[in-house]
Amino acid sequence: MWETMKVCLDLTPALHNTAGTGRYVRELARALVDLGHGDRLSFFCVDPEGGDGGGTPASVPRKTVRCSKRGWSAAAALSSFLGTPMDRFVGEADVFHATWHLLPRLRTPATVMTLYDLSFALFPETHLRVLRWSSNALVPRFLRACDRIIAISESTKRDAVRLYGIPEEKIVVTHLAAEDRFRPADPDRVAEVRGRFSLPPRFLLYVGTIEPRKNLDVLLGALVRLKERGREVPLVVAGRLGWLYDGFLAKIRSLGLASLVLLPGFVPDDDLPALYTAADAFVYPSVYEGFGIPVLEAMGCG
Repeated sequence: MWETMKVCLDLTPALHNTAGTGRYVRELARALVDLGHGDRLSFFCVDPEGGDGGGTPASVPRKTVRCSKRGWSAAAALSSFLGTPMDRFVGEADVFHATWHLLPRLRTPATVMTLYDLSFALFPETHLRVLRWSSNALVPRFLRACDRIIAISESTKRDAVRLYGIPEEKIVVTHLAAEDRFRPADPDRVAEVRGRFSLPPRFLLYVGTIEPRKNLDVLLGALVRLKERGREVPLVVAGRLGWLYDGFLAKIRSLGLASLVLLPGFVPDDDLPALYTAADAFVYPSVYEGFGIPVLEAMGCG
């Protein structure tokens, strides 16, 4: 049956999210095309600008809803509660794959939803109030409504079963992997990236969004203890500012660590292997992860 099934994949995270969720969707889209499934695949995305698809294959038909993510989220939530189908926005498909914890009400296609984590329920204090409220109200509803759930780890699957009573047989676990390019970079490439980002000769590295769940304050405490012992160890925190980050930035200043903590911001994917290779060690003190793929990327780079 799979040989004739038409699948519509929600590309939205690939357009708006440069972190793990966006990468997951981009790589899934590319892999499906590379495996020869492009003729049975279509893309759906929410993008007010009608952009270029976030680096996903241009050969696949794409249906774009030109509105904000917030507007589409509100419409999808309303359709779920009112029972109003939104099939016309998605187009013709046998299966719709939701990829960002949002599932519009659909009449015809079977629905699959990728579940990354349930941090909003397990660690609510690490999320903005509005996101915490909307996620707790909607995600359990979407998980119960969809036909199948793809969890990215056994841990995420257990959380869904324990918190919401989702039947185990409804959840399929597909583990993530680092891309093939995450291998030790050659010395010239490492030197080029080191110079461009003004990296010190030796440093610890964190890669990810700056937000409370990542538990970065504990790294600052470690740097202070090392400093007290006469060792000044630089830390590179590579990633965008997420939310509730003001306390972390203020703590860097109050602890006198401004010269030791480097904040290059978002580092392009092409530069990451060299950045990992340049680091003495990778540190990832996150309180909770659905998977935690930067750990695999760092290991791949040695």
